[in-house]
Amino acid sequence: MKNSKLFVGILLSQALIFGGCENDDKKSSGSVTFEFMHKVDGETVILDSLKYTNAAENNYSISKLVYYVSDVTFHKSDGTKVETNGYHYVDIKDSTTLEYKFSDVPNGDYTAISFVVGLDSVKNVEHGLPHTTENDNMVWPESMGGGYHYMKLEGKFKNTANELTGFATHTGRHTNKHYYVNLHLHDLSLKVAGNDVTAHLTMNINEWYKNPNVYDFNVYGAAIMGNPDAQNILQQNGADVFSAEIHNH
Repeated sequence: MKNSKLFVGILLSQALIFGGCENDDKKSSGSVTFEFMHKVDGETVILDSLKYTNAAENNYSISKLVYYVSDVTFHKSDGTKVETNGYHYVDIKDSTTLEYKFSDVPNGDYTAISFVVGLDSVKNVEHGLPHTTENDNMVWPESMGGGYHYMKLEGKFKNTANELTGFATHTGRHTNKHYYVNLHLHDLSLKVAGNDVTAHLTMNINEWYKNPNVYDFNVYGAAIMGNPDAQNILQQNGADVFSAEIHNH
């Protein structure tokens, strides 16, 4: 009798194993998780360390980096795409914000990812986001158009008098002009086949300050929120601040 029970138990175990495999094979979607990383020309960011130099030869440190990522789209080589319309808040100091997961991404071979750094004109309106501490701290002044900051990147630098002073790279809107950044990462090999995929998205902070425009903290230091010239430069420079490395599991 004991042997009979053991035999039945083995059959049930095998049925569960094969049943599980069959269900996995039939999965029509998988997940993609963005893991955000932050570097300065290849070096992982160390906060409050006066060790970085940008294209304008400003010697600087980083004390704060927060921003939104929104409207992620996954692109296939045949031109079809999977669009999302959510947003995600990233804080370099908060490890819980450094992952952004997309469940139920349809199976397929994706060759590009596009997304917005900031919020588009539909989302970027007064009280457009839930009243969380993070969102409320990102509110943009009504006098400058309202809505939210897209990014706050702050630190200190040595000015032309060799004095240590603060800088605040704050991006947002100016009246009716929205300076969010559109990014399109090409030539990727992101294969979703019922599996979990991780995409390491690395921001090179120095890219905000060098391409195609050299950005000098001595010129654009603190008060740039109402400065359309500074906002325009940052929008242009932001187009290639991110790179991607895909890990298919």
